[in-house]
Amino acid sequence: MARVDVRSIRRDQILDAAEHLVARRGWAQTSFAEICREAGVSNGVLTYHFKDKEDLLLALYERTSCTWKEHFNADSACQAMPGDAANPFLAMVREAAEAVEADRQVFLLLLHYLSEAPDHPEVRERIQGMFGEMRAKMCPEIAAVWDAQGVSGDSDVASGVLQSAMAGFLILRTALGLKVPPEEMARMMNLYVSAPPAACADSTVEASAGVTSA
Repeated sequence: MARVDVRSIRRDQILDAAEHLVARRGWAQTSFAEICREAGVSNGVLTYHFKDKEDLLLALYERTSCTWKEHFNADSACQAMPGDAANPFLAMVREAAEAVEADRQVFLLLLHYLSEAPDHPEVRERIQGMFGEMRAKMCPEIAAVWDAQGVSGDSDVASGVLQSAMAGFLILRTALGLKVPPEEMARMMNLYVSAPPAACADSTVEASAGVTSA
């Protein structure tokens, strides 16, 4: 008989409780005492697994980021682009919208992590790294489309623009119920890649921060 890993079960139990509370109330409004009650563990058990609230925040982020990557996976965008000449982004946007409806809590956590990033450098760096990795995967695909069309532009900036647009699309859908049709979102993205603005060629994106330079 396989040995039951009680330590791992307890850790997941605490993370499940923290995830539920943070998605509902936010990190700043969630205390260790509330997490203990939600998880059904003592404070001693909680601090055995996580030395402080910052340690718990980082552990929760790492677990949640795996789910984010599934929903925001740049590989999906890369695979979708050659697939439909009329609207290469449509499948990706539809799948992302469906993911929001199926797992709303994950995207509420995204909002809370972003709000905590300015005060938690480690969280900020990890979020920047994740989004930077996604942009790096999108850049070659965008550049290939532009090369085929004989268009010049900065594919790093373009991937940042598309990433920002998708993040806004999903965040507003989750937080405010602003359900822009995926077809319209995909059409806008396709138009941008098909005819990039001239200013794009003169701009740069800071890979670590994911922002356009002034």
